[in-house]
Amino acid sequence: MPKGLVKDYEALGIVIFCFSIFIIAAYKLNTLCFILSPEALFLFIIYSYTKRFTWACHIVLGITCAGAPVGAWLAVTGKFALTPIILGAIVTLWVAGFDIIYATQDIEFDRKTGLFSIPAKFGLKGSFA
Repeated sequence: MPKGLVKDYEALGIVIFCFSIFIIAAYKLNTLCFILSPEALFLFIIYSYTKRFTWACHIVLGITCAGAPVGAWLAVTGKFALTPIILGAIVTLWVAGFDIIYATQDIEFDRKTGLFSIPAKFGLKGSFA
């Protein structure tokens, strides 16, 4: 898109096509996955924008990635249980923690460009805490 090789409407068409396949696949798995598919798609979409409005963007990334093990559990069993919730919480904290560490390299850039992040908000020491 930045080079102009893909037009906006083409990218939108690809997104709609891929999201449709996602929803159909969720439907084919089981009713619960189908019902929860909009929440997964919402997380996929919203994460890309979170650095523009909240320093909790690292946590949103962690929650989005945690959807993988939780979604796999739901796909196989078709029901909720404590085990995938615990696994999802662990993945959330693991991914968010590493993303915060990684973001410490961009503190000045984030501050200068008005992006939000835990390092930009709380500084280097606050990030590691």
